[in-house]
Amino acid sequence: MPEVERILIQKALERTGGNQVRASNLLGISRNTLRKRMERYGLSKEIKIVEKEDDSDS
Repeated sequence: MPEVERILIQKALERTGGNQVRASNLLGISRNTLRKRMERYGLSKEIKIVEKEDDSDS
């Protein structure tokens, strides 16, 4: 179960661009709880933001 929680937190942070307040709201937990769980699972405060590639040739 901890692995699932870690993945959900990581995905929420990626989706929100690393914004902990928005990620915690998305997950339905407080920001402090999010920070504690990030520490527990060794998740960095610096989350890699995945950007979509632009296929246009403009």
